[in-house]
Amino acid sequence: MKKVNERDLLIKTDNDVNNKVYNYIDDEREVINYKHKKARELMQLQADVFLRNRKVHFNI
Repeated sequence: MKKVNERDLLIKTDNDVNNKVYNYIDDEREVINYKHKKARELMQLQADVFLRNRKVHFNI
């Protein structure tokens, strides 16, 4: 009976650890996606400002 209880505890602990790891990975994925989105927005803003400055500089 002791081995059965130990096995059940091991399975429960393993499941808990796996769930925490997968939750952490999901959180990291959300952070990475957010950072990529913000980086794309910043690059677009920089391109718009560059183009606007070129138009002013060359009177286009």
